[in-house]
Order: sequence, then C-alpha cells, then structure tokens
Amino acid sequence: KGTVHVFAVEDQTLNKKSSLANVGLTQVFSKTVGTTYIESQWNLAQFMMPSEVPCVCGFLPDRKAVIAVCMDGTFHQYTFTLDGQCYRDSYDIFMDMKDEEI
Repeated sequence: KGTVHVFAVEDQTLNKKSSLANVGLTQVFSKTVGTTYIESQWNLAQFMMPSEVPCVCGFLPDRKAVIAVCMDGTFHQYTFTLDGQCYRDSYDIFMDMKDEEI
C-alpha cells in the first residue's frame, strides 16, 4: 500500500535480485525458499507515497523521474538513480480537497 515500484525494462540487469541468487545458493535454498523467489527480479527503485490514496503515475521524458498525481489533490515528483536511490524533487497541492470529497 502506497509504494511505487520502478522496474528497468530495457536493461533488466539493473533490477535487484535476491541476495541468495547473487551468491550462487540457488540449489541450496531452492527446496526451502523456492526457485521462483530466488530467481525473481525485484524493482530497480521504489518510493513510498506520503498518504495511501489512489494515484496515477507516469515517467517524465528523460525517464529518470516519476510523477504522481493523487486523488487527495497532491502532486509529487521523484527522481531515481540507476543504483536505486529515490529523492522527492517536488511536492504541491493542486486542488484543495475536503475529506468527504475523496
């Protein structure tokens, strides 16, 4: 709830993986943890929205930033790096919403 996940689609090697896969322990843990989990790709980056309300997210043209426009009348812009760090660059209230309108 409230988490936005960013995945690298063009270069999937940038996505994180289980630390068990990185150390080559797939066969050791495959029976207890499961091969699907160990070999799964995780997000490149993620960030939490301050409030758990529905949002519409999209990438900016440079594909290094995500904007989120939320049902509570807020606008957020997050920049992410290829090593998975996320920073909120912008925040604004574009509509004054009352609780009963949400």
